Amino acid sequence: LEIKQLKEKISDLNTLSKIFTIDMMTRYYNAKIGDVFKITRPSPLTGYEIAYRIVVPGNIDLLF
Repeated sequence: LEIKQLKEKISDLNTLSKIFTIDMMTRYYNAKIGDVFKITRPSPLTGYEIAYRIVVPGNIDLLF
């Protein structure tokens, strides 16, 4: 989905789960603050589950 379509589905992007800029996947994809990741993972009930996460600032102190 594009960000416009996502905004229509979710009224407030701040309600999304968050992923930090220091996360391995955000660094791999060179994600910027405000980017949204679509995560698809297996689910025993439905076959798969879709989750969205928004990139937020983070520093190494949050890990330890």
